Amino acid sequence: MNTRVLATDRVRSALTHPRVTRAIDWTLNVAVIVGAAVVLLLALVGPSLRASSSRSISGALTSIPQLGYETADRTVVLVLASGCVYCTDSMAAMREIASAARGRTGHVRLVAIGAEPASRLRTYLAAHSVTVDGVHSVSPGPVTEFTPRVFVMSRDGAIRRDWVGVVGARRVREILAAAGLPLDESH
Repeated sequence: MNTRVLATDRVRSALTHPRVTRAIDWTLNVAVIVGAAVVLLLALVGPSLRASSSRSISGALTSIPQLGYETADRTVVLVLASGCVYCTDSMAAMREIASAARGRTGHVRLVAIGAEPASRLRTYLAAHSVTVDGVHSVSPGPVTEFTPRVFVMSRDGAIRRDWVGVVGARRVREILAAAGLPLDESH
């Protein structure tokens, strides 16, 4: 008898042995469970990884002339996308920032930008009752890579501080402080 045939028969016999098939079944079940856990974990944690993986733009100088940063001591820039669920989740905070900046001409300017038509951003902001001093469409790039993003600029165009991700009460306090705006003590 051919030794190759004997080896094949032995392998086939070993693979059909009850202990071996149970071990294979167990291993495959564990692999499926671990794979499903990884997928679930990525689905739950993925949005926060998106925000934390961004590069900070603090300290950079911007060359977006339409922002009008030279007309105010501080310019707060909201980087938004109308289809961004995290932007929508941040709209209550954006209203609070807009309310604090209102009437502070010369001191603070509030501008919204995005890599989509300004008219779409205006409609989006109006639908969420967020009033800003200007809305501008800008070319996609590092500044618009992640949304929502908020950054505070000085009169010389330097980005003093930036935040990426959903804006909640804690971030509102940080943004208002960086912009030199009064903090609402109810937070």
